[in-house]
Amino acid sequence: MSLSMTHICRPAAMRLWALFLVVVGLTFGVPACETYDAPPNVFLNDLVDGTLADNKAPLVITFSEAVDPATLSLKVALFETDTEGNLFDEDTGKDDEGEATELATFFVHDPTKKKTDEGGEGKLSRDGLTYTITLTEPLPIGPALALLIEPGLADSSGIRTETRQRISFAYRFACSDAGVSQIFKTGAYFFVADVEKPIPTQLQLIVWFDLDPVTGVVTGQFTNADRLPGTTCGCAADDGCSSVGEKCVLPSAKAGSEDEYKHFLFPNASPPEGYTFRASVCVADQPDGTVSFANAPVDVAIEQPPVTVVGTRLTAQFVVDADGVLRCSGSLTGEEVLLGVANSGAASGTFTGRFIPEDETPADILKP
Repeated sequence: MSLSMTHICRPAAMRLWALFLVVVGLTFGVPACETYDAPPNVFLNDLVDGTLADNKAPLVITFSEAVDPATLSLKVALFETDTEGNLFDEDTGKDDEGEATELATFFVHDPTKKKTDEGGEGKLSRDGLTYTITLTEPLPIGPALALLIEPGLADSSGIRTETRQRISFAYRFACSDAGVSQIFKTGAYFFVADVEKPIPTQLQLIVWFDLDPVTGVVTGQFTNADRLPGTTCGCAADDGCSSVGEKCVLPSAKAGSEDEYKHFLFPNASPPEGYTFRASVCVADQPDGTVSFANAPVDVAIEQPPVTVVGTRLTAQFVVDADGVLRCSGSLTGEEVLLGVANSGAASGTFTGRFIPEDETPADILKP
């Protein structure tokens, strides 16, 4: 019995000894891996779920480590993108219709220019960890905005970023500021919402807004908008219609912009894919001719896939464009997103929208 146990245990002991030698060799015989030194990270102070509270307060930017002032170049701009998600100074310089695009900026800091700041004054703290922007004019309430840190930002060791850093944000609009709007109007609208967190996706919505001319209270019925079937535009039955280049696309293809509304005039409120929800909204005309817009928080539930966004808020700015079309740009947030029953964190993103002409409004649109 003793001999048998010796023969059985010896191989195991040898394997254990070999493993010990390997561990010792890795510990003492192999040089340690070099520590990775990351470039500075950028944070916008007081940003909560993508929104800031006071548009009259300075913007305060914090860096994860001290930065080299000569490498700090940034902009504060409108968050406007083309169909591929490029900002207007990141695209080809032309929109889908060949018109020139230009980034609308509120503040620019460029250390290479004699006058380094435009639109206000920026100041970097002595320790290089904080940059404070005092703007000449308050930023607008409602539309989606962006803080853009240009490539090349470096720390004191010369470790630099190679790409532009983009932080989207907006300012909250208080419904206590609302009144009876003379600009916002009852009717149908098309919204394109690009969700960034927790899962990048796009939602298309057909919305009917009722405006009470006495109280100014607005009630909106938001309904999932599907692409029109391909058979309505000469495409195959399993295709969808697209107004971009008059081409056939997959029914699930994203909308390029709010101007693609013509091929999304198919309200789908029927579960499991369809959904609809109602929200109370307040609007307020501003001295510059724009309209601030915000809704009371509302839960949005979709059966397939099983997703619930708790406390959804939309904040936007509406403006009448040169062609007389009422358009909006804004941000969306949600207190938490439930995938089934699992909490995936808060939601954030941006959206754009426009008024749908009365003669093109779907007859079966849902109203409050």
